[in-house]
Amino acid sequence: IVRGDITRMALDPMSRWVALSGKENAIYLYALTGEDKENQSNPQFILPGHGEGNLQLAFTRNGSHLISGGADKVVKAWQLNGEQQPVTTATYRGHEAAIQGVYAEAASQRLISTDIKGAVRRWSLDNTADTLNRKLPWDAKRITRLTFSDDGETLAAGASNGRIRVWHQDQFRDLQAHNGPISHIDLHGNGTALLSKSDGESVKLWDIAQESNYSSPPRQQ
Repeated sequence: IVRGDITRMALDPMSRWVALSGKENAIYLYALTGEDKENQSNPQFILPGHGEGNLQLAFTRNGSHLISGGADKVVKAWQLNGEQQPVTTATYRGHEAAIQGVYAEAASQRLISTDIKGAVRRWSLDNTADTLNRKLPWDAKRITRLTFSDDGETLAAGASNGRIRVWHQDQFRDLQAHNGPISHIDLHGNGTALLSKSDGESVKLWDIAQESNYSSPPRQQ
């Protein structure tokens, strides 16, 4: 495997690929399958980066795409085609700051990206111009944790100020959960309960199933 300064790693959930990125502003894609064990220490593909380093990486849950985001404020979806060179199938623009994280929802063709200013954007994998391609309302300064429900309908993000925002479909609710940065959050099942923790504080269990506690924000593009 590539030597040097590795800043991000991602493992394909289907155990077919490992993706690495470093300060060289490139993505190294290693195949975990195949009979040629000697060449597994060499990347099968080297993908161009985003114009600047500090890349973020994630695979979709079915392993069909690699998602990358960079300091250039851009998110890309790469389709993985076995032994063929991966191709960019979608390029997402809309962030106003460097990408901090990229995530793939468990049970849908949707992506989430966050940036260093705390913005959260949701995208559809096929890059169609629908309501998924928009900024989710929040003014958090730095997002520390993010999680999805099993059905992909509920998303929760924790911030450095101890707040948690939970989005359910097109509505949201806020929790002033802890005094310090959120270190762990986990949604149960289809988003009926939430576990949260901050360093030095107790674990908290939240009942978030009541839809009357959610607000409907104006749409933001």
